Amino acid sequence: MKELFNQYGYGFLVPEFKTIFLDGEVFLGDDGLTFDDLKFIEAHEIAHLLLNHNGPRSEKDELEADLGAYLLLKKHDMSTDRLEDEFEFRHGILFDPELTTFDEVTPSELFKNQKLRIPANLNAHS
Repeated sequence: MKELFNQYGYGFLVPEFKTIFLDGEVFLGDDGLTFDDLKFIEAHEIAHLLLNHNGPRSEKDELEADLGAYLLLKKHDMSTDRLEDEFEFRHGILFDPELTTFDEVTPSELFKNQKLRIPANLNAHS
């Protein structure tokens, strides 16, 4: 498993089995990862599942999963601080809650339709 975590990070989804794996060791050590980090990673991977991402990994899928994670965390009154702090590093743009506003569609509708609609003028790493 260590090789997979080295390749994919602290967590990853195996879409064909609808299974999420998290590297529990990083939360036991001194890496500075917190409960909020764990919730961000879980929400990110759950967003991949809800959005039917099934690989291979793409910048667009990662951006959609982060925006989906933001919506999930907000829905459950959980911290989005880690996601917002890491967003620019991960996607090359500053986080703005407006990124999750899609033609006045509610967050639950985004997942019900199983597709986040990224605004056309937004490109990861632009």
